[in-house]
Amino acid sequence: MKILKKDDGAPVYYKIDGGRFQYEETIKILTASQYKVVVEFKPTMELSSLKIADIDLNFKLVNDPEIDGKSIYELTWSTYGIDPTLSRHRAVVPVSLKFKNYKALSFSLQCKFYPEEDTKHITWGKVLNSIGVQCVIRRGSNFSSADNVVLS
Repeated sequence: MKILKKDDGAPVYYKIDGGRFQYEETIKILTASQYKVVVEFKPTMELSSLKIADIDLNFKLVNDPEIDGKSIYELTWSTYGIDPTLSRHRAVVPVSLKFKNYKALSFSLQCKFYPEEDTKHITWGKVLNSIGVQCVIRRGSNFSSADNVVLS
């Protein structure tokens, strides 16, 4: 998974928070903004629904999975209506994906939402190149949760 500012393709940043919050890493996001999210699956999988922060999002397949050996989807995530995160707090953002003829996958991302005019703090930290999600399919369950979410 990759997240970029939609208007100019600028990267998103993250920082290491250590053990102060539920997760060690925090993704920095502006409120009242739109982000381009790219989701890639290998091997190929047909996505039937995708939610970020419990909101169903429209997505489109942007490649030929049979030729590429993977599925790549793009969508727009809007942060309009999300309030800035209070100082010394973080927001846990659920992500849920459902696949055709397959189980669902759920994981969470820890985010700090900054006011849209904050151009200083939003770029402190490391550039978020990708979010890798490792999971194991569990027998007898209708969904799979992530065993490991890696920001890089």
